[in-house]
Amino acid sequence: MGTNMRKIGCLSTLLVVSALSGCGVLGPSEYKEPANDDAATLVFSKGGHMLVIPNIYTGAAECTDRTRLPPIPDDGEVVRKIAAGQPISFSLSRTEGYLGDGCVVTATFTPVPNHRYLAQVKGHGTTCHLELNDAGKPGDEYVPPKAVAKEDRKWHRPLSESGPFCTE
Repeated sequence: MGTNMRKIGCLSTLLVVSALSGCGVLGPSEYKEPANDDAATLVFSKGGHMLVIPNIYTGAAECTDRTRLPPIPDDGEVVRKIAAGQPISFSLSRTEGYLGDGCVVTATFTPVPNHRYLAQVKGHGTTCHLELNDAGKPGDEYVPPKAVAKEDRKWHRPLSESGPFCTE
């Protein structure tokens, strides 16, 4: 009888995990770009050989409903269209040497329609900061990028995947 109860317990656990994973509760959802023509562009890049994973939060106020993007390649960027005219929050998780100490930077800002924003995490070890610059509209290639007014947020580990992932 004890063996049957254990089998039922294991089956119940598997069913619950399967049901939750089918609903996307166990991991971040996939980011969906806005379809409107005046969307802004957010470019995530990095300097050096480190693991950097960007996240965008659809709930900007408290960094809720995380959408994870792919890791930034060593020789490239991760580029996404973002809704303009409303606050957006994002974070960059960085680990040096792919196994060493790391840090997370999180910020909120309000993008301007059709502008291109450049986000990069900089620092060393567990200390880092975020550089966010506005590269302007298409055709502004000869105008130097300008620092963006942003609100630096304090990242924290939430109780569930829906967040909140930040405070302050």
